Amino acid sequence: MNISRHLCAVAVLAALSACAQQETTPPVAPAPQPEVVAVNAISAEAKVVAINHGKRIVTLRTKDGRTFDVQAGPEVRNFAMIKKGDLVQVSFYESTLIQLHKKGTETPRLDANEYKDRAALGDKPAGVVATEVTAVATIVKIDSKRPSVTLKGPKGNLVEVVVRDPKRLDGVKVGDLVEVSYTQAVAIEVVPAPKR
Repeated sequence: MNISRHLCAVAVLAALSACAQQETTPPVAPAPQPEVVAVNAISAEAKVVAINHGKRIVTLRTKDGRTFDVQAGPEVRNFAMIKKGDLVQVSFYESTLIQLHKKGTETPRLDANEYKDRAALGDKPAGVVATEVTAVATIVKIDSKRPSVTLKGPKGNLVEVVVRDPKRLDGVKVGDLVEVSYTQAVAIEVVPAPKR
C-alpha cells in the first residue's frame, strides 16, 4: 500500500470536489472560485525501538531522540509484522475552502464523507483516513463596522464570523450563502528499516 499516493489522491479529490459545479446548463456569470483559506501538510518519521506484542504497544523514537508509546487497536492489521528498527511514517493534511454563492443558487446543507483504507493481509501495517465536511449557511446579517457576518446553518443555528478583510464584504448581501469545506487526512505507514 502506498500511503503517500492515497493521501495525495484524497487531497486532489477534495480540491476538485470543491471546484466542481453541479449545473448542467451554462451559468449566466462565471461561478466564483473557492478561496483556499488554509492548507497544512505535515510529515514525520519515527523508529520502532521496542514492541510489546501481547499489549499491542510500540515504542517509537523520533529523530530528535524523544520516545513515546503507541497502542495499536484491533483495526491495525498485520501488527505481528512490525519489527524493531522499522520506520513509522505519518502524514497529515488539512485544508479549508470557502466559496460565496448568490441567493437562490444553493441551499443550506451539511454533508460529511469519510474514506478509509488499510494494508492488505501480509503487508506491513498501513492506513489512511480522510474526512471532508461541507456546510452551506445563509448570511442573515452583515455588520460592516465590526466587520462580521451572521450565518444561519442548515439546522437553524446562528454563528457570527468576523471578517478579516472588510473588502471581502463588497457585493455580499443578506440571503447570500457561504460554503465551507474542511478536509482532513491522516496516513500512517510502517516501512522496513533501510538496509545498510
